[in-house]
Amino acid sequence: MELIHIFLVFSVDFLAVMLATGKPDPPKDVRIHVIGSKAKISWKIPSNIERATYSRIYINDSKKGDIYLGGRYKNKDIPITNSTFEIDTLKMCSEYYVRIGFINPSSEYTTQKFWMTNELQPPQNVRINVIGNIAKISWTVTTIQAVNTSLISLFDSKGGKVSINSSYNYKYLEFPITSCVIVNLTLCSEYAVKIEYQSRGVWSGVTEEKFWMTNTTFTAYINQNVALSWTTSLNDSFSVKTPSSYRTIYAVHGGSIISNDTSKKYIINTMTKELQVINITVIQVNKTDAGLYRAVTGRKVDGCCILVVTTQPTKPTLTFHPVNPFVDGSITFICNSTVQRWPGYIYSNLSYQYFGIRRGDIDFNTLTLQTLTKLDKGKQISCKASDDRGQVSSTSNTVTLDPYYGPDNVVLKPAFTAINVTEGTTLGPILCSAACNPECILKWELNTTDGNNVVISNKFLAVADIKPNQSGIYRCRVVHNYDKTRRSKREIVVNVQYSPKIRALWLSDKNETYVSNPSTYSLNEDVLPKMILRIESNPDPQLVLSSSLVSFPPLKYTKSDTNFSSKLPSLTCKDSGNFTIRAVNGIKYGDTRTVNLIISCKPRNVTVESTKIKTEVNTSEIIMMHVVSFPAPTVEWRRETGFQWTVQKDKYDYRYRIQSKVHMKSRNDFGEYGINICNRLGCYVQNVILTPKGHFISPSNVYVVCKSTTATVIWIPDLIGGFSENFYVQYTDMGTNNGSSNRILYNDTYQHMVYVVDGLHPDRRYHFTVLSVSVLGQLRSETVECFTDVGETKLHIIYFLNHNK
Repeated sequence: MELIHIFLVFSVDFLAVMLATGKPDPPKDVRIHVIGSKAKISWKIPSNIERATYSRIYINDSKKGDIYLGGRYKNKDIPITNSTFEIDTLKMCSEYYVRIGFINPSSEYTTQKFWMTNELQPPQNVRINVIGNIAKISWTVTTIQAVNTSLISLFDSKGGKVSINSSYNYKYLEFPITSCVIVNLTLCSEYAVKIEYQSRGVWSGVTEEKFWMTNTTFTAYINQNVALSWTTSLNDSFSVKTPSSYRTIYAVHGGSIISNDTSKKYIINTMTKELQVINITVIQVNKTDAGLYRAVTGRKVDGCCILVVTTQPTKPTLTFHPVNPFVDGSITFICNSTVQRWPGYIYSNLSYQYFGIRRGDIDFNTLTLQTLTKLDKGKQISCKASDDRGQVSSTSNTVTLDPYYGPDNVVLKPAFTAINVTEGTTLGPILCSAACNPECILKWELNTTDGNNVVISNKFLAVADIKPNQSGIYRCRVVHNYDKTRRSKREIVVNVQYSPKIRALWLSDKNETYVSNPSTYSLNEDVLPKMILRIESNPDPQLVLSSSLVSFPPLKYTKSDTNFSSKLPSLTCKDSGNFTIRAVNGIKYGDTRTVNLIISCKPRNVTVESTKIKTEVNTSEIIMMHVVSFPAPTVEWRRETGFQWTVQKDKYDYRYRIQSKVHMKSRNDFGEYGINICNRLGCYVQNVILTPKGHFISPSNVYVVCKSTTATVIWIPDLIGGFSENFYVQYTDMGTNNGSSNRILYNDTYQHMVYVVDGLHPDRRYHFTVLSVSVLGQLRSETVECFTDVGETKLHIIYFLNHNK
């Protein structure tokens, strides 16, 4: 891991004299060296410490106050023999204050704010322009965030301090000032300028640059010959020296030029009489020839010039960022060429020209293209550099634009948004594609129903022998290979359908008593049983109930998760037997469950050949009935008879044949007999009337009830020996209002016959007669008289006894 080193140097000048108070001087030259989250703090012990024995240090978090320094104290006392302290718990990008003082006795504290931050780059692009004895110096800083001051210091060639402002060799300049003018400098002297700046309490590194004070400058390319010329006021005895090691090129003595050029590096006119005009030609210059050429006598320099040795602008390096530009984004090109010049402070003022595109914003060596399009693909960008002497570099490397884009227009082929697939078949293949440059990363993802995340690293989605748990939303995720934040997706809902599988069956009666997975289930006829099926099915199934005897429409149900609740249709005991519950959803096979339903019912549907049996004394009659009942019924007479009943099952469990032999001993055995047919669910009562066989006799017990315009006639049809008979009701008012009914058929359901005569006149007397007609002839009842009245109904009941009675 690369460590970030930050050096912070804070200097405070104090008089190295003891104050009148007798206190020690505060610590000086506090330095903070930061590596990661560790800060190493050092300071200088002044000469006047007044017998102090410890340095006391505090570190203050600007947001939380003083912090603990090892243990329970917020300060650390360090023996005076040591002047360093390390702490490794500070946080990056946080602001702190360090306070250091002496104790025993105590001094004032030296306080400085600093940030735990990345190292500041030293000042750049230092430019020095010499005009006469004035030097104009400018520079740039790498950040403008919270910049406080720049500090410029000046030194001579031997490191001595040179005053800039009053008696100081340094000057503080408040941001945004990044230039300084220094006056009254000595011509033909060498100086060194040091520049640094402060931001957030942290000082940057130092940039140092040397320069010479002269207005006479010559420039030459390497291996070129160059003529130097300048003047001096010296005319008798002086030397002309080179920049390096101050080696003498020639000397002037007694009006003559004495050459010292043993290497034949220089061309000198030794015959000239103008000794104060110095002319030298440097042959095949190189970088060691650069610098200040001067005329010197003793320690006095009188006249000089600077030779600047330069190179041609190098072939530019064309860089760009971002490395992978995207459509609708921007790209910035930086064209960098260098011109090496000696001395190094002489700048070259390069300019740049771009080729291959007509648009864009150019700032010095930077070209910015905004809003790239797909049409920019293939454009070739290059550049050249020119120096201030008009020299042009060769063409840089060529950058071919190929803007990245995508993922755009993610499509699926076939273009499904949802698809049903049957279990066991193959899903797909489905192709996922997107417009990308270069090709994007495509993969299919599925969050399955059981919580597992399935990834298919392929643009084709194909799942063989698909399972139900592979249903879900399949997402084709498309991510750009060079920018993971550029992503898109397309989804398809896959519904894996499968045949129903009945996992459990519950049946319950009206008491909600559930029986799980029964093979046989008993219930009563009047109960609608509830059925719950646990079924795994997609789509939801159709539930069909059937047996060998009966079939039903599909059952209606309610669904909760995989439980399907339904009420069975109304079933009778006739329906008892094996019932099949079939779950189907259109996918082959389906599933079934079979349960034997035993349905109980109380006796009903009793059938008998005749409820009125005509017989004779000393004869026997067999009474036979059929009944529907489950369980089997018991049969009893409702009065004491002594006759026994036999119960026999018919073809089906729910049908029974019951019979009893009845013997008529006397006329007292004739009459109505009640029969109780019962099982545990209830009883059914059946009545049978035994009547004696007899002769054809007239209707008896005729009753007539008159109202104002109607009359109700009631009579008992007497026995005619088993022959059928018909009846007619005849009436007369002994005048004009006479009539007869239509034929009235004999009905043995009731013991009495009833007929209503209407259309009578009020307040009249009528005579009524019932006529019986059979194959044996006709018989007429006795006449019954009745009066109609508007008011109160008069009831006349005339009872005629049979003449045989």
